[in-house]
Amino acid sequence: MNNYTFLAEIRKATEEDFYHTGKLGEEIFQTKNDPSQQQISKKRLEELAKSFAEGMNIIYHDKEIVGFTHLQPATITDMNEFLKGSITEEELTQKALEKQLTIEQAEAIYLVAAVIKEPHRRKGLAQKAYTQTINKYVPKDALLFAWTYTREGEIFTKKLEQTIKRKIYRAQQKE
Repeated sequence: MNNYTFLAEIRKATEEDFYHTGKLGEEIFQTKNDPSQQQISKKRLEELAKSFAEGMNIIYHDKEIVGFTHLQPATITDMNEFLKGSITEEELTQKALEKQLTIEQAEAIYLVAAVIKEPHRRKGLAQKAYTQTINKYVPKDALLFAWTYTREGEIFTKKLEQTIKRKIYRAQQKE
């Protein structure tokens, strides 16, 4: 992977890192138009940076941000409520923040987002970024879950399961 570097190889994410990825995430997911998704406000990015810094892995190509992966902790109860559709992604995030959960002590981990800009897609970057973060920070016994959101997300999640050799539970696809 020539000229690609990953934040998790160097350090934990800062508030500034969350601001940069927040802009990219909003472009892709358009969360302002969907209150059920994790909201990307200045206040929320500050909270995420303070609470879940190790969950953000930024991908650089020649020092330019080309993508990121993001994960956050959850309780098993909240994971199950989310997977059933009883709570939204925004509510899941709020609960994790209110309970002051940490990634390194989590019983469940939500794979929030994998965002890669064109033309850097389909090079295994998101898979490598998630694998690094999971191997470095996530407890071996923590359950993993995702909202696959799209068909492409479902395919990615299946490949990631094979790579990390762990099951990833899924919420319903939106599309």
